[in-house]
Amino acid sequence: MNARLVEHGNKRVGPPPVPARMKVAIAFMLDVEDDLEKAAAHAGLAMYLAHRYMRQTHVRRYLLEQRQIRIDEARTGNVRALVAIRDDPANKMASVQAIRTLEAMGGEKEPGQVTQHQSAGITIVFENAPPVRTIDVTPQLEHETSPHAWPSVE
Repeated sequence: MNARLVEHGNKRVGPPPVPARMKVAIAFMLDVEDDLEKAAAHAGLAMYLAHRYMRQTHVRRYLLEQRQIRIDEARTGNVRALVAIRDDPANKMASVQAIRTLEAMGGEKEPGQVTQHQSAGITIVFENAPPVRTIDVTPQLEHETSPHAWPSVE
């Protein structure tokens, strides 16, 4: 039996920790090169162990959390860069786009904010479609000589 479960009275204590070498491999993949084989060699892990760890949910969750941290770090300078583009008088189109982007960034939902929910309803959209061409598919018999398909007995 799992000793951790017995120590805590059969209560779940959370996911197991991510091994330290796998943390090094994940940092290598996120910062240097996205190659698991090179990352495993850099961290001193055997390739089969790196694959085995990557199949585990808690390791993948750690990878996604670290990736999101790096994305958020990269996004911190976006506002400053957009303001510099907006204030540059050389390119007016880039300034307008920077203003639009800054306005859109102000409308993003922050964690913990309550958003208004859209009420139920139907949206009807009328579109002008080109006229549909009709095709006549009535069968034509070429061998008919009279208006009747069968000769009459009269």
